[in-house]
Amino acid sequence: MRKQYRINEDRLPPKLIVRFSSKIAQEIKRIDALNKHNIDALNNWKEYLSGIKRYLSDSTIAWDNMGRYPRFPNGAIFIKDFGYNVAYTIQTDYTTNQPYVYVFKVNLKPKQFGLMENKNRINRIISEVLNQYLRRNLILN
Repeated sequence: MRKQYRINEDRLPPKLIVRFSSKIAQEIKRIDALNKHNIDALNNWKEYLSGIKRYLSDSTIAWDNMGRYPRFPNGAIFIKDFGYNVAYTIQTDYTTNQPYVYVFKVNLKPKQFGLMENKNRINRIISEVLNQYLRRNLILN
């Protein structure tokens, strides 16, 4: 009979904080504001964004201990896993002296969740609805 051994880890490595660049954070806020009435799609999209953060917060993934992901000369790492298409660097928060994941490129995929991503589309929709309303009222009156 062969002996079996198990490794029990009582402590997992700490999760890293994940921060989106200010440009990405602004885009997320803009898409959120444009779609505030599409609650189900917005919730699904936010879960997608949370999934990105959860995945990157795993220190083994973030530090790429297995060397699975392409690295750029500036030290940035690119991940295509799960269709996230994320480019990031590991930076240090100088107030806490702790490392964090700084995401500077990500495919937000608002269209895949049925979300509008620009104001021009909303203005076009409003214009079309208004034109239809005016045509109906002018024809009927």
